[in-house]
Amino acid sequence: MIISGVFTAVVTILLWILSQILVLGFCPRHSHFKVGLFLYGLSFVGFLVWEWPTSWLNLLNGGLLHILFYCTFMEFYYYIDRPITLRILVEARKNLNRVLDINKLHQTYDLKYMIQRRLKSLVASGYIAEKNANFYLTTKGKIFAKIFEKGSKIFGVIR
Repeated sequence: MIISGVFTAVVTILLWILSQILVLGFCPRHSHFKVGLFLYGLSFVGFLVWEWPTSWLNLLNGGLLHILFYCTFMEFYYYIDRPITLRILVEARKNLNRVLDINKLHQTYDLKYMIQRRLKSLVASGYIAEKNANFYLTTKGKIFAKIFEKGSKIFGVIR
C-alpha cells in the first residue's frame, strides 16, 4: 500500500528534523551540513528498514517523498542561515529598543569580513583549498560548481 510508504517517509523525516534540532546545538557551526547529511542518511536507512520488505512502488514513492522532504528542509535551513536581510531583521528584534545602529550594522556585515567567513566555510567544507593566500577549487568544489552551473542554466538563473 502506497500510504504506508508516505507515512514512513513523513515519520522518518520528522525524526530527522528532531534529531537535527537536538544534535546541531552541540556541533561546531562549520560541521552542521555534514552532521545534517549524516543524520539524513540514517533516517533514510531507517525508512528503508521500516518499509522492508514491501513492494517496489511503496519504496519508490516513499523514497522519493523522503528525498523531496530533505530538499525542502535544506532550502528552509539555508533561508534561515545565510541571507543578510533576514539576519538584520532578527538583530532588530533582539535589540531592546528595536532600533538598528547603521555603524554597528556596517561593523557586523563588513563585506571583507563576510567574504573571509564564507571562504573559511568553503575551506572547512572541502570545496576550496588555500595556498599562499590564494584559493583553489578542490575536486569536490569543481563538481559542485559544475552542478550549480548546469542547474542555473536549466532553471534560467543568470549568474
